[in-house]
Amino acid sequence: MERAEEKLRSANLLYENKMFADTISEAYYAMFHVAKSLLALKNICAENFLVRVKDAIGDILKEGQR
Repeated sequence: MERAEEKLRSANLLYENKMFADTISEAYYAMFHVAKSLLALKNICAENFLVRVKDAIGDILKEGQR
């Protein structure tokens, strides 16, 4: 959660300085680190989880191409 809080502070500073593209990036990574922390609380390996999500999205996209 420490990394998430740091990214959020960074996003706020960037926003205050009207650096919106970088604000979005830092906000995304803040949410990413929160999600990883929540998965860790449930003893779920984030990397394995993210691979499964990526595979599922790939399957959905393949279905749409048929």
